[in-house]
Amino acid sequence: MLPMNHKLRLRSGSLIAALLLLLSTAMVGGERLAREVYAEDGPAPAPAGEPEASPAAKPSPALEPTVALVTGNNVNLRVGPRVSGKPVLRMQEGTVLLIVERVPGWFGVRVPAGFEGAVAERYVKLVGTDAVRIEARSLNLRLQPRAEGKPMPAAFRDQLEHGAVLALIDRANGWARVWAPETVRAYVSADYVKELGPPTEHMAVLKAARKRRTARIEAQAEARREAAARVSGAKLRASIGSAQQTLYKLRMRGGFDRAPVVTAINGLEASIDACRASPAAVRKLAHAIRQDLESELEIRMARKDAEVARLRGLDPPAEKPPAPKIADVKVQGEIRWEPAPRWRNGGAWVLWAGEDPRYVLHLTTGLPHPLPDLKGNAGQGLRTIRGRQSGERVFGLPVIEVRSISK
Repeated sequence: MLPMNHKLRLRSGSLIAALLLLLSTAMVGGERLAREVYAEDGPAPAPAGEPEASPAAKPSPALEPTVALVTGNNVNLRVGPRVSGKPVLRMQEGTVLLIVERVPGWFGVRVPAGFEGAVAERYVKLVGTDAVRIEARSLNLRLQPRAEGKPMPAAFRDQLEHGAVLALIDRANGWARVWAPETVRAYVSADYVKELGPPTEHMAVLKAARKRRTARIEAQAEARREAAARVSGAKLRASIGSAQQTLYKLRMRGGFDRAPVVTAINGLEASIDACRASPAAVRKLAHAIRQDLESELEIRMARKDAEVARLRGLDPPAEKPPAPKIADVKVQGEIRWEPAPRWRNGGAWVLWAGEDPRYVLHLTTGLPHPLPDLKGNAGQGLRTIRGRQSGERVFGLPVIEVRSISK
């Protein structure tokens, strides 16, 4: 029979062992919970997405990278080393690869020419207009953006590190489509790959592939900027038309109240600031009409001073028109139609001298027939315009009543 204190030690030891077992179970459960919490995206503690290869096809890293070429057309690059791995893209014969991993029947490869992927936008920060920076500790690169009501798309095995900057393709619905960095592996069947040798012996091949990647990224960025410029330009043109319509009505009514002019200036300035991606030509028209609105403030101030002079029995100075009146003008430039929604004519014919807008061209009745053809002369190179400067402004530019157009 054991002493009493010995029994107590046994019982306390058993209790401690049970507590340790319980704590261990909780920690394992907590670790499992953490994996589930981070399964979507974000600073995941371990790569998520594709399951590991089967035990018979366990990855083994290559001793050194090997340059290779694709030997067939429409060869699938996949997320994982198996036929069920989701396709990333279809590669054509001659596509350059860099083998960095060998799995029975498969190669883990980097693609110098690049491929697309997607990241959750809440874990990245926009850098300029053409790139995003990873803000999470590590982040899953997904095959594509997640569609509403659909499962999370497959993730690549290599995660993106904090601070990595990726070229941006586009952003929508909380996702950013990006160019995957070359460090991200994908997989291709070994049946469609021809090994060339170490990178040191095939640098020209790698450089050519990377050059194609750079060209594609730059082309997409340029297309994105052009699209943004079109959208921004259309918005700014509408603001130009609205400002011109407001100014036209104010000049028709006359008076010396400056408040509505200031309101129009503030609205146009807000549009100019919000539409910075607009083409330079549209921004120049916006600044021209803004200056005309400033001139209208001066005209109204002078009109008020003239009214005060009349009340005092003094002779007020003659009111100046918005632009000088000139009976005969001869100017040269290129004729372009400049759309401006909300303006009564939907736009105006503008005579450009190089990169600068100079005049708005009008045709009026009473001219010798046939009337000059503005449309037929638009965008056809330099033209010489003769006519009369009416004293009005449109889009902030002096208006010429056209008499003749010649080459």
